Amino acid sequence: MGLSAWAYGMTAAALALFGLGLSVWGLVGDRSRGRRRCPRCWYDMSGTLLGMPSATVLRCPECGTDSPLQDLTVRTRRRWRWVRVGILLMVMAGVLSRAGDVQQYGPAALAPNLAVIGALPFMSRADNAVFRELDARVEQGRMWHWQRRLLAGRLRWMLLHSPDSWSRREAAKSIWRLGDDGEPAAMTLWQAVTTDGNLGVVGMTLVSLESVRKPAGLRAQLARCIRTDGRPGMRRAAIEVLTMCRAGAAQEAPAILAALHDPFADVRRSAILACEAIPCPPELVVPSLLELLSHDDDPTVRTQCMATLAILAAGQPGVAKALKAALKDPDPQIRSSAARSLSAIGDSVPDLEAILRALLTDNDITVRATAQEGLKRIGADAHP
Repeated sequence: MGLSAWAYGMTAAALALFGLGLSVWGLVGDRSRGRRRCPRCWYDMSGTLLGMPSATVLRCPECGTDSPLQDLTVRTRRRWRWVRVGILLMVMAGVLSRAGDVQQYGPAALAPNLAVIGALPFMSRADNAVFRELDARVEQGRMWHWQRRLLAGRLRWMLLHSPDSWSRREAAKSIWRLGDDGEPAAMTLWQAVTTDGNLGVVGMTLVSLESVRKPAGLRAQLARCIRTDGRPGMRRAAIEVLTMCRAGAAQEAPAILAALHDPFADVRRSAILACEAIPCPPELVVPSLLELLSHDDDPTVRTQCMATLAILAAGQPGVAKALKAALKDPDPQIRSSAARSLSAIGDSVPDLEAILRALLTDNDITVRATAQEGLKRIGADAHP
């Protein structure tokens, strides 16, 4: 808490205590304690009553009001004016205690939760402070559970129907910070990814989708998108979201294996990465990766194939042979990646030291540096 916030808090506490004391004094500070008093000016009539014990009507020496004996009151005097002043001071203390938030988030810091939630669909870029105030309330736990559910529903509606791209992006960001991990949130986020044309909104939605639980229905939609969607960007996004499910997406592994043969290199590369996270059958994934390593025309795909094979299939037959063949590729990037992958699976390559030492004379500095790193890793002399 900053110094200004601390000062605001202490001043508000002092003002609230003073207002509370003033209100209590106005309510019970002037009790009769058995005295009979004038009903108009509250003058103590005890002395007058003692001087005229047989009188039935007494005149108040203070205000001159004639009052029958039975009208003399023993009630506590209420000073309602001071009670109202005390209440006003306590309200002012409450406002002052939020002065720091008002400086940071604007007047929205004084609005109740329901008012802020209800006004969300009407927000624009100029109301960025409102979203920041809302996120602060969520992080600080200043919302009831039913208010959080109401907020989650409103944010999902905004993400799909708001005409303003900035509002949709902020809605996706707030869903992520809210931690709404139910099935409606996941399905809404993926629907926004597939239908929204703004890259900023799609990117933020993918970030939010990473933090929510992926139900079986969403995983099935992702697998269908990988197989049938005509947009390469959507197929790649579906693979990346499915990769977040890890072991939970084992049933969708056939869709990942099919994506290894996608006509677009970015999709194939994402599918190769997904094979590391999703448990795919080795007897199916290893031959596909070896085929890509041998025949794919994109060097980044082949590089990723070698890195994945070193992780998943170090002891599989044919992997070391394919990596040794890649050492003769004319592309230095491929040769360097092959050397790195062979170093990673060193235990299953008996002649690894001789292979790496031969690469120390390669005409590319990157390949030579990779060979030296590999020799150091296996504890051999890195000099030619």
